[in-house]
Amino acid sequence: DQPPYKSIYDVLINKVPISSVFVTTSTPNLFLVPSRLSLAGAEIEMVNMLTRETLLKKALATLVEDFDYIIIDCPPSLGLLTINALTASNFALIPAQADIFSVQGITQLGQTIDAVKRYTNKDLQILGIVLTRYSNRNILSRDLQQVIEDTAKSIHTKTYTQNIREAIAIKEAQALRQDIFSYDAKGNATQDYGNLFQEIWQEIQ
Repeated sequence: DQPPYKSIYDVLINKVPISSVFVTTSTPNLFLVPSRLSLAGAEIEMVNMLTRETLLKKALATLVEDFDYIIIDCPPSLGLLTINALTASNFALIPAQADIFSVQGITQLGQTIDAVKRYTNKDLQILGIVLTRYSNRNILSRDLQQVIEDTAKSIHTKTYTQNIREAIAIKEAQALRQDIFSYDAKGNATQDYGNLFQEIWQEIQ
């Protein structure tokens, strides 16, 4: 069954105004635009659309004057949805787990970002790579951190010194549909995200 709400799918495919799909949150001045399972097939529907790479950018244009920041959470793929997000963005932040598949994915994403900069968004900047689900006690995590740092240099960016530690609270918050700051305000991962956000805000001011 389809959920009883409109989503980013309706914005991209059905041209619904993005402001009409806002979901309010318990945090003042923080609004969400939800997704849904039908978004998985949106790329097929977008293939034959004109200017398909700029659909999201055009939808967000109506919000630029009203919001300080717009954060786009992308799927772990390199299709039209990710290209739309990169085309609409000023900055890209790459989350990566300390595993070999992330290393391969970073290289592919770097190539995609280069293509976006050439054809649809010449001003796009990569802020850096942040390691998630990190454990100091995991030898593989420590070893692959250096590999990922070397990979970051190959796409002309950096890795943030602030890693996001592995925490069961993140999965619990997702299951309960809560943000991690409300669910576990004093947790390790929450502190890590807070420190990371402070560092990012200082960079993009």
